[in-house]
Amino acid sequence: MKVKLLWAAESLEEGEKEIELEGDKFKVEEILRKAGVNPVTVLVKLDDRIVPVEEEIEGENVVLELIPVVSGG
Repeated sequence: MKVKLLWAAESLEEGEKEIELEGDKFKVEEILRKAGVNPVTVLVKLDDRIVPVEEEIEGENVVLELIPVVSGG
């Protein structure tokens, strides 16, 4: 599975990152961790919808848009 991670335009992160994963189905959380992204710091958008980190994604060329979130307390 090939995954392209795109940072949202207003993000402090720059550009995009591509990773290659062995297998054909992964949870969003697994993809983020393998790419070095902490899952609690972003929302993930796939095909114009926000997907939960528990959702399994399959496909050959997947594009995920990462939207940074800020929390505080």
